Amino acid sequence: MKLSGQFIFTQEELEQKLVYWQKILKLQDWDISIEKKKMIGEDFEGNVQCFLESKEAFISILDEDYRPDDSLGEHDMEETLVHELLHLHLYPISEIAEDKPNYDLFEEQAINALAKAYVYLDRRGGE
Repeated sequence: MKLSGQFIFTQEELEQKLVYWQKILKLQDWDISIEKKKMIGEDFEGNVQCFLESKEAFISILDEDYRPDDSLGEHDMEETLVHELLHLHLYPISEIAEDKPNYDLFEEQAINALAKAYVYLDRRGGE
């Protein structure tokens, strides 16, 4: 099985992956929707809007057809999905720490590492 590289999904496949990863990451009590978008923001492959009180979230994943030609690296929509879901667990902490120097950078580094690890292990069958 391919462990890294291009992983592009249809809208329906992304919705199935969302249900799968919500269970693994213990986010079943959240109402989360996902949508492929033409543009999210400069240098973003994904984004999450979080409403903590109601446990609702909206995830946007950059549609491969609208990805800039000069983008670095492979496009892995599953890894992006897991990355955005992990933000939901850290959202309460980020609200408290948002005024701390470099917090956003450190949070992104941690979430990137965790998302890559979770997806890699899942593709290897949990080994």
